[in-house]
Amino acid sequence: MEDSTLGPRPETAAGKTWGNWPRLKKFINGQIWALVLIGVLIILMVIGTMAENYNGSEFAYRLIYGRWYFLGAFALLFVYLIFSFISNFPLQRSLSAIYVIKLGLILLGIGCGMTYWMGLTGRITLSPSMPKNDLMLPEDLVTINYAGQEKTDQTNSISFKLPSVALPTSLDYSFRDLVLTSFLPFSERVLSWNYPTGPNPGIFPSSQYHIQNAGSGPELDLNVVFTLHPEVQEFSSEMKLENISFHYLPEEVAPCFERLGVSKIILWDIQSKVCFTPEEQKIPILISAAGKRFLAVKRDHEFSSFFPDFSVYPFTQDLNLITNSPLRVMALQSLESGHHLFLMGPALGFFQGDHWVRESLEQGHPHRIDEMMLDLTLLHHTVEKIPMRLPKFSYRGHEQAVAVTFQGHSYWVTNQQPLQLEVNKLTATIQIAPKTLPLPFMMSFFQTDKGEYYIRFTQHGQSEDHRLLPHSPVKFQGIEFYLEKEKPSATELPLAASADPGRILKYLGIILTLVGVLLQMLIPGSPKTKEA
Repeated sequence: MEDSTLGPRPETAAGKTWGNWPRLKKFINGQIWALVLIGVLIILMVIGTMAENYNGSEFAYRLIYGRWYFLGAFALLFVYLIFSFISNFPLQRSLSAIYVIKLGLILLGIGCGMTYWMGLTGRITLSPSMPKNDLMLPEDLVTINYAGQEKTDQTNSISFKLPSVALPTSLDYSFRDLVLTSFLPFSERVLSWNYPTGPNPGIFPSSQYHIQNAGSGPELDLNVVFTLHPEVQEFSSEMKLENISFHYLPEEVAPCFERLGVSKIILWDIQSKVCFTPEEQKIPILISAAGKRFLAVKRDHEFSSFFPDFSVYPFTQDLNLITNSPLRVMALQSLESGHHLFLMGPALGFFQGDHWVRESLEQGHPHRIDEMMLDLTLLHHTVEKIPMRLPKFSYRGHEQAVAVTFQGHSYWVTNQQPLQLEVNKLTATIQIAPKTLPLPFMMSFFQTDKGEYYIRFTQHGQSEDHRLLPHSPVKFQGIEFYLEKEKPSATELPLAASADPGRILKYLGIILTLVGVLLQMLIPGSPKTKEA
């Protein structure tokens, strides 16, 4: 009888361990795991292909190919193939086709890993006159810089890496008084009406119009935004088409179009929101020594001097403009020869025949102007809010945007437009830009008389010229450069750059895999894959 206190015999334990090897080998060779991983990869690649066709390669990379789930499934399949290959030792001649397939897939996986970890992709835009060596990598940074700090101060600038995602995501970055709250990897500008953050709200008007031609001339169909608010830089108060000039004025100016005097001069006060003419106020119009019309308006015991034919703002005694004055002036006499349309919120004015007329606009209803063959519709008018084109997530958008919060207000910075804020008497500049990698050589390009493009590589004082063809890369020091556009301009040459150290292994892996598949199909009596 065996003494249970002595425990199992060593040889019995060893025999049990070695006895589990066939079961482990069967588990490793089970096709179910490979089929699951291959199925996951196929589904992800189908989604990635659809995303690339619909939204471009960058969106597909951010959504599928650069994400952990795709890379993880690929890595698990690679590990499975290695253990499956090892478990087949000692090798059998009848399974040679399967060994070749697995070896090819293993080499393909190694090559893809080398490309991912050691490869290089980026973009560079060359110019003929200024050599460059800064390669823009597919990694985006948002940088905050405070101007006015000492050079020795290491906290005046900081950069954050933006996540490589395809959908909007929250951020939790902060630096001093600025907080980065969200990131839009793909966005487009959408018109939005928001309350101003600066002084004097409710004084400066803004309006949106739809302009369409009513005749048989060139097709015209525009949505136009005008504003007089000083905070808005994207929209203006003037627009000129082929034969019509548009001028945007406050609503309070409209009544004076019906009360014009002989001078055909209108004055208005943007604070009290009233307009008047020199004839109504009995303001004399003088002629200066240079023969120019001149008038002085008295308000609150102070005089404002105007040259109405030159500027809407008053002048100081030194002939400097007073742009913060509430008074404005406009001379219409010189505008009667061409087509000038004055838009004033829900009103408009223009010269008809031999006099100026004023007409009203009803919001949302087209208004025909026969004199200019236009249909004009007032879409929006406000003095409380200002127009802004704010980023909004869009699958087809081309801008990256980050929301910045400062003192309770939200701002947007994009890779097309940096943001500047005044923070504690310092200027904080926030910008989005790709991470750059300096190349060990300089690059420029030139175009021959035959229209051929050549890239010039300069290193250590020596230059090499390589012709660039539309569908053939230029290779220099292991990096290949491709044309991003088939027809580049004469001033800019956008290039895509890549270095793939795993390319040979990937090609060899693909060839071995195909050879193994052919052997599997052609060799009589070859066992099925599941018997491996």
